[in-house]
Amino acid sequence: MVKKLLLILAFPIFLFAKIQVTTYFPLETQFVKKIGKNEVEVYEITHRYSDNYIEIPKSALNKLSSSKLFFHFGLNIERDYAKILKDKNSAISIIDLSKNIQKIDSNPYIWTDPFATRDIAKNIFESLIEVDKRNKDFYKKNYQELLNEIDKTFLTILQNLNKSKVNSFYAIENYWDYFANRFRLEVIKKDKKAFSTNELKDLSKTYEDKDINKLLYCYSKDEKLANTLAKSLKAKPIENDIFNEDWETNLINLANSITR
Repeated sequence: MVKKLLLILAFPIFLFAKIQVTTYFPLETQFVKKIGKNEVEVYEITHRYSDNYIEIPKSALNKLSSSKLFFHFGLNIERDYAKILKDKNSAISIIDLSKNIQKIDSNPYIWTDPFATRDIAKNIFESLIEVDKRNKDFYKKNYQELLNEIDKTFLTILQNLNKSKVNSFYAIENYWDYFANRFRLEVIKKDKKAFSTNELKDLSKTYEDKDINKLLYCYSKDEKLANTLAKSLKAKPIENDIFNEDWETNLINLANSITR
């Protein structure tokens, strides 16, 4: 009798409990929370993006793997953690947010393209209603609001770019390829490496006729390299962390910085 009473009392708690999900880093969390809001509890593997594997402490692994869903962008580091979570809890669903998005070879940074971000939102929405049908209408409303935000961001960037004469920029690595493709910009990429004096001179000669005056780099630790390259290319170095959790502001600031 006591057990039955406890089950009856506990039933409403289970019925209205938040859906627990796991993400790798805060940018993914922000997208999930836009749709899930207060119906979703998000656990993060790391509070700041890193492509270096760090072993998860046992206590943290128990919590992270107890989620119903693990959302990830398909980054190599995330696939490693997905396997660990699945090994710990076979019931957790691994959701690749890059599903159904046409990708550039060896480039997973899809979220710099607003159109791809619409697909990311769709993948989140469909996954949430699969495990929480009770809140389908709630998630659908939030999903539509997120799509509206994405579209507004796209139009803001497009208008800013159309007002300028900028049609190209330099970049260290390939972080902005999707952004460049979406807005029909040419991106001239340079590898992250040490350049010799002769190589810098060659760069200067190769691009001296190019009307390009901005060079993007992602990490503050690359500032010295960016400054060196920018000097040879007669460009202004601009730091843009694509892993920043404030996706909307970051992309708008990116567009503004290359058009100034």
